[in-house]
Parts: sequence; structure tokens; C-alpha cells
Amino acid sequence: MTNPWESQQEWFQGKGVIVTGAAGGIGMAVMEAFAGSKIIAIDLDEESSAQAIAGSRCGESVPCLPIGVDLADDAQVAASLKRIRSFTKDVAVLVNVA
Repeated sequence: MTNPWESQQEWFQGKGVIVTGAAGGIGMAVMEAFAGSKIIAIDLDEESSAQAIAGSRCGESVPCLPIGVDLADDAQVAASLKRIRSFTKDVAVLVNVA
């Protein structure tokens, strides 16, 4: 099956892409679609996020960041934003699957 994003992927290469709900099926598919980008994989716990990265192609050519955060908790979200800013200053896309 061909990737419909293939012609668009070059634009996202090396840019930050935040994916919430990363450990689920849709989140993992989104990470695959943005392979080559600096994926910030967010799920409820960091281990699930790290496993999602390990199970995808997103960490093959550029670093990816797993984050465990409850998006309903403002303090956790604020702490996560600090980690994201130190990881990349160039976030181009937010995909909110959670």
C-alpha cells in the first residue's frame, strides 16, 4: 500500500510533530505517517510512549521524545511543554488523538 503522505513528507523532515494518544493504533499510524520528523509521542505513561516509538519507524533517522502525561492535569502539561521546548523549537504539527 502506498503512503498518501509520501509527497508531503519531505516538508516535515526534522520538524517537531506532537502526537497525543501515541500508544494506540491511530497514534502509531500517525507516527508512521510522519516518520523522519522529530516525533513527540505523548500517552498516559512514558513507558507506553517509548514502546510506541520503538514499534514504529519514527526514531530511525531523527530523535524522538516519549512523554507520559495526563492531559487533564495542568501541572503535568506545563512540565511536558518545558521538555518539548528543550527537545525542539520547531513544532510544525499537533495531532490530538487522545
